[in-house]
Amino acid sequence: MSNYKPQEALQLGLNVLIDQSCGGYNCHWHEFPYEINSILSDDRRKKIKFNNLDDVRGYIDLLCQESEEHQKKGSSFSTLTNIWEQLPFFVCKNKIIDEKAQKDISRYTYSTDTGTPPYSGSYGDIPHIWIQKHYIIRHAMMIRDNNLRKKAKDGNK
Repeated sequence: MSNYKPQEALQLGLNVLIDQSCGGYNCHWHEFPYEINSILSDDRRKKIKFNNLDDVRGYIDLLCQESEEHQKKGSSFSTLTNIWEQLPFFVCKNKIIDEKAQKDISRYTYSTDTGTPPYSGSYGDIPHIWIQKHYIIRHAMMIRDNNLRKKAKDGNK
């Protein structure tokens, strides 16, 4: 059983998908507090106020629950993809960037690029949590690569 919290796994995946920071220009969600019209299916007319990052995390949790409900009904979108595609409607990407996740991504990239293990020793010596992070990062990188290919293909039309 996984000992990595779903919120941390999602945050790690989202950090892989972040392609650039916003710079603060034309960003409606760069500074707290702000309000949005809810993007949850059942709350479309409701106003949501974000005062801090905890409010954003709570809203992401609600979006995750909604995504999981859609998956039970047959949706093929992963929760990571679903949340990623909805971020621009309620939060600045800069608010999602996490230093710990960025270090994990750097470790993964270095390890993959150089063929060196992320930790010394054999496979059995690698912390279980790192193995989980490895698969989360790899999955998110596949999503990122697919998004980039699609963008390039759409840009060539």
